Amino acid sequence: MIQTIPLTKLVPSPRNVRRTTDAIADAQLKADIEARGLLQNLVVTAARKPKGSFAVEAGGRRLAALKALASEGKLAKDEPIACLVLDGSGVDAEEASLAENFQRLAM
Repeated sequence: MIQTIPLTKLVPSPRNVRRTTDAIADAQLKADIEARGLLQNLVVTAARKPKGSFAVEAGGRRLAALKALASEGKLAKDEPIACLVLDGSGVDAEEASLAENFQRLAM
């Protein structure tokens, strides 16, 4: 189910399959989110700690960009973020992260 969750309640998930990043691409993503807003929701599960938070299973780069914009005062720290909430099963969460990254096709 898609629901909005305050940015302050979103934390990176250790199950996210992406292990590398690119500084230039990350800066471009941040600029795009600043200009257009978040175009693709994050995929999350309920996190055990901190209580009431959600782990971002897919969309870690987007989360980092949103947090950077908030730290720069360009976005509210508690901005409501569109998230697809999964049931919390570790397998489903890893599959979502893997599918989102693996099924991507460069234009």
